[in-house]
Amino acid sequence: MDSWIVFDDCEISEMVKGGKAYEKAQVPVKDYRHLVVPDKVRIEQKAKNGVVEIYLEKVLSFMGHPPSPMNIKDAVKNFGIATRLEEDTLSIATYGEWWSKEGGVEIHLVIRTPRNLKIRKEKNLSGRQSLAHEKGSYPGEKQLKKCYWYGPDTPGEGWTGIQTVPDDDQNAKKD
Repeated sequence: MDSWIVFDDCEISEMVKGGKAYEKAQVPVKDYRHLVVPDKVRIEQKAKNGVVEIYLEKVLSFMGHPPSPMNIKDAVKNFGIATRLEEDTLSIATYGEWWSKEGGVEIHLVIRTPRNLKIRKEKNLSGRQSLAHEKGSYPGEKQLKKCYWYGPDTPGEGWTGIQTVPDDDQNAKKD
């Protein structure tokens, strides 16, 4: 069993299997002095020098009736985190999040940084208004049949997606 996926017990639609997925990533930062992150992220300054550890809690809480199945295990590929580099500054943002009156998807982040990085929190780096998914592409028809999606599934221009892996320890889980 995958301990990084937690399915919801509540099912409104037989087409939707919601829940939470926990993932993690590491980003080398030895060449950067500044880190810009979303304003609602939890920061822990306890990572080893030269690396930023990112922990994600991806949530699918949709109560609608999509035209194709939607399952958190398949949906994890459609939303995530991305970086943008500018001189000595690394920015981290989310992409692919969407919301409607029937629910949607969101990402909660915990970022562990080395103490030597200067950190700044900014709006517009997460949620539906995230700069990282402006001009991002939307899934193709074949992909939509496997897991329906209402938002972009790639980062937008100027942003690079970060490869994540399952986090069986669920480090981003809220207490």
